Amino acid sequence: MTKSKTALVIGASGGIGQAVVEELVSAGFKVVISARNKEKLETLASSLPENTVTIIPANISEKDSIEKLFLEIENRLENPVGVVVVAAGGWAPNTFENDLASFEDNFTQMVEQNLTGPALALFAGAKYLKKQGGGILVNVSSHAARKSLAGNLGYGPTKSGIHWFTQLLNNEVGETVRVTDIQPAVVNTGSMTKQLGECSHKAIQPEDIGKVVVLLTQLSLHTTVSQIHLDANYEF
Repeated sequence: MTKSKTALVIGASGGIGQAVVEELVSAGFKVVISARNKEKLETLASSLPENTVTIIPANISEKDSIEKLFLEIENRLENPVGVVVVAAGGWAPNTFENDLASFEDNFTQMVEQNLTGPALALFAGAKYLKKQGGGILVNVSSHAARKSLAGNLGYGPTKSGIHWFTQLLNNEVGETVRVTDIQPAVVNTGSMTKQLGECSHKAIQPEDIGKVVVLLTQLSLHTTVSQIHLDANYEF
């Protein structure tokens, strides 16, 4: 079990990130919420009990922004963060029907949003946790990391890439930092809710991802769960 009851959620303005924040707060954590859009973070904070969250905006695609985020955490918080969750990413269609120019644009976008940005955040998070004496590092990727799904010539490879980054990072950080990659199937959030329609209840619910994160915080610090597959009982 983590000694610290303070967490950081990067990508907190998205549907999955918000659900993770809500579940952590319900479990008694103080949470630093971070994303690019400060207005969305303020809306999330207003929906939660008073004094349970701290807002620190950051853009994980920018190294300086990530460094500033962790420096501000060290300077502003009384208690160190013991749990870092990265729930950031995006999707753009890439199929064989794309022309080369649009394929390059979408692929480059996916590399930045799903691989480079999350990798920078995870690396910085691991460094911070190691400095604090240990903790839990969680990435939320996708089942596309391990499945061949149509229309995902950019999304799939980048999710697979960030998955393997977490596994390699787990080998590098030593015993005091546990790294877990959560790979959910289709999640009932945002635009996906509209696409799913009447089947939305059969998808992965974002609060279940939050509950998995809370579960990870309750395990012995010497118990490492390197990856978790969350599959729906329905093929979308």
